[in-house]
Amino acid sequence: MAIGFDLSPLIHLRGQARSRWMEALRHNLDLVRKFHLRPAITAGAASHLELRSPRELMALAGVAGFEADEAWEALRLPGRLLELNRRRWAGPGVEVL
Repeated sequence: MAIGFDLSPLIHLRGQARSRWMEALRHNLDLVRKFHLRPAITAGAASHLELRSPRELMALAGVAGFEADEAWEALRLPGRLLELNRRRWAGPGVEVL
């Protein structure tokens, strides 16, 4: 199970709305850490103009409260999940032929 964190509000929100959003994000991040869940970081891009590089997402994740290694793993998780689906992986030790 993975919990997704969309970092686009960090760019688009301003003032008190951003502050409330960051408070909620940090609370959710604390819960992810407490229950040993896997976080996934996304850019929430609606168009190709809103895409962010991995380096930019790492910087935004640091501002949002992620540790560097935590942010790196959260960036890699969606790609690994897609790779599992591409291989038609059903579960540990099970593969659909």
